[in-house]
Amino acid sequence: MKPIILASLLILNGCYDTVNKTDKPHKINTFQSDSLTLTIPHELYAETLFDVGITFDHPVSNIKGELTGISMDMGKVPLFFTSNNQDLTAYSTKVLLGACALPVMQWRLSLTWQENGKTQYFEQSITVQR
Repeated sequence: MKPIILASLLILNGCYDTVNKTDKPHKINTFQSDSLTLTIPHELYAETLFDVGITFDHPVSNIKGELTGISMDMGKVPLFFTSNNQDLTAYSTKVLLGACALPVMQWRLSLTWQENGKTQYFEQSITVQR
């Protein structure tokens, strides 16, 4: 019985991802539109917390965001942003996405906000590795 248990543990350990995801350099991807700059880590991993930052050219309000799976239906992940300054131009949030069967997954990051009484919209595709 002990050899079966030992063999099972060795097999399961062989499936473990030995790459330490925190040892990689922290490169940042920047996406820009006419009114905002979005920053996210260059490499994103499922089940690993990452930061999303947004800087606007001028004050905005009522910012909302969500991530929706493109490659596979993973539902919608709401994003709750916190203002980083009193000017209401810089916001951030932390995100944790679940893993799925695919080794690489495409997600759509969607943002809406109020600017001068009008609703504005921004969308960006991001890639997340398992």
